[in-house]
Amino acid sequence: MAPAQRRSRGRRAPAAAAERPNILFIITDQQSQCAMSSSANPYVRTPAMDSLAADGVSFTESYSTYPVCSPARSSFFTSRMPHETGVRVNGLPIAPGIPTMGEVFRAAGYNLMSQAVGIASKWNRDDVRFYLHSYYRLVEDVDRQVGRVLSALRSAGLYDNTLIILTSDHGEGLGSHRWAQKAAFWEETARVPVIVAGAGVERRGIQDSRSLVSGLDILPTICDYAAVRTPALIRGRSLRGAISGAGFDRPFVVSELSEYGDKRRQGRMLRTRRHKYIVFNGGERPEQLFDLELDPGEICNLARRASAATVLGERRALMAKWVEETGDDFQ
Repeated sequence: MAPAQRRSRGRRAPAAAAERPNILFIITDQQSQCAMSSSANPYVRTPAMDSLAADGVSFTESYSTYPVCSPARSSFFTSRMPHETGVRVNGLPIAPGIPTMGEVFRAAGYNLMSQAVGIASKWNRDDVRFYLHSYYRLVEDVDRQVGRVLSALRSAGLYDNTLIILTSDHGEGLGSHRWAQKAAFWEETARVPVIVAGAGVERRGIQDSRSLVSGLDILPTICDYAAVRTPALIRGRSLRGAISGAGFDRPFVVSELSEYGDKRRQGRMLRTRRHKYIVFNGGERPEQLFDLELDPGEICNLARRASAATVLGERRALMAKWVEETGDDFQ
C-alpha cells in the first residue's frame, strides 16, 4: 500500500500525506515461528527473512487466531476473531459490515495492490525426514521470493519509507505430537513469526520473547504507523509500544477452531505468560493445561492434576469472560 499522491495544478501533496509510509504486508502460508534460520533453526536458511529480523523487531510469542488459512487471514484484515468475521472455514467471505484493511486504507487515501507469489498416519523415520526436508525447502523457496520483493524496494528507493510486516496465517505440525498439518493448538501449528521493520522502526535486531502477540494486532499496528484511524470495534492492539521498547502488557491471547473438518469439533486456546489452556466442546478429556516454562514440548497435561486446580480455574474464568465479551457461541 502506498499513500496516494494527489496533485493539483502542480502543487505537491500535503506534507502529512507525503510523510506517511508505504506499507508492505507479507503473509507466508503455513510457516511455523521456528521455520527461520533467525530462530536458530539449523535445518533451514532464510536470509531474506533474517535480514528483516536484523533490521527490526521479531516477536517470538505470536499466535494465530485460528490455525487454518482463511479464518486466520480474516483476523489480519479486520482485527476481529474468526467467529466474528464469519470465516469459520476456508472459502468464506468476511461478513458484510465489518471494515477491512483495504477499505480502511483506501478511505485514508492509500493506493492498494495485492500480489500472490506461487510456489510450486503411518509414517516411518524416512517418511518423516523427507517431509521435514521438503517443508524446509519450500520455506526457502518462499524466502527467495521475499528477497526479490525487498530487492525491488531498495532498487526503487522505497525501502527507507516503507513499513514492512511479515507474518504467517498459521504454522505446521512438523511431526511433533505425530501431527503433520495445521488445525491444532500445538506450538508448532499455532505460533507464527511476526517481524516488523522499516520506516518508523528505530530498534534493530531485537527479539521480543515477552510480548504476547496475536494476528488481531496487525491492522491496528499498521494504522498506528500510518496515522490512520482504526475501525470503531477491533480486538487487537498496536504493537508500536513493544516495538519501541516501551512495553506491551497483555495478559493472554486466544485462538479458536470451529467446524474445520468436523462441524461437531470446536475448540478454544488461551495462552498466558506461562500456561496454555485448551478446551474442546466434547470428548472424554476436553481440557488441556500445559506449563510452557517447564514443559515447552507440551507433553504433560496438568488439567486433571489437583495441584493445578487453581491455575485451571483461573484460565477457565478468563476464557469464559473472553467468550462473553466477543459474542462467541462456543459452549
